Amino acid sequence: MCRLLGMHLQQEGILPRNIDNNELIGKAYRLCPHHVSHYLGLDVHDAPLVRRRVPVRTGMIVTVEPGIYIRPDDESVPPEFRGVGIRIEDDVLITDGEPLILTDACVREVDDIEAIVGKQSI
Repeated sequence: MCRLLGMHLQQEGILPRNIDNNELIGKAYRLCPHHVSHYLGLDVHDAPLVRRRVPVRTGMIVTVEPGIYIRPDDESVPPEFRGVGIRIEDDVLITDGEPLILTDACVREVDDIEAIVGKQSI
């Protein structure tokens, strides 16, 4: 996952293109230091005793939640990206056929998210 993330971050100009594969993976992991998924429906988010290698079965719900977090003082990325963080979570029901994305109707575009946030009183 970190290699793929790193490649996309290179395409966006966040990570340099002139680094080797190991350095690319390391830099991507530094920006996304968590797992990309976990099970849902357990007590208080993740249950520490549930192994991550449990095969998914019909009826289970899992998340898909990639994210990146760039520290404000991270001088290894261009200044315009420093202090940026984003995480998008989808919740997915495993079925006998195609998985069902339970969060499919949630807004994802920047303008839509900003419109919702702008309506909230802080």
